[in-house]
Amino acid sequence: MYVHVAHSTISTVWKYRDKLQSVFENSSTPVKKMRSCNQSRVDRALFEWFKIQRNRNFNISGPVLQAKAGDFTRLLKLTKDFKCSVGWIQRFRKRILVK
Repeated sequence: MYVHVAHSTISTVWKYRDKLQSVFENSSTPVKKMRSCNQSRVDRALFEWFKIQRNRNFNISGPVLQAKAGDFTRLLKLTKDFKCSVGWIQRFRKRILVK
């Protein structure tokens, strides 16, 4: 059985094969579409802050993470339209579990 796949699709998969393989092997859930975090600097800053607070034995709740992500967004002078929603926090938690 043959499936028609555009030449450009094959080229793109071949070009990013290492990254695709890494995502596939390291993902805990099935991934249909690779997406990157638009606010990766916020992600890194929040994750470092989170690790420091956990080492101090502080419990961190979702609303605290949301507030701190907003603080980092302002400190890093990133887009003002960034909204740290509950969904963003859930995806952040999934992202840090992969790291």
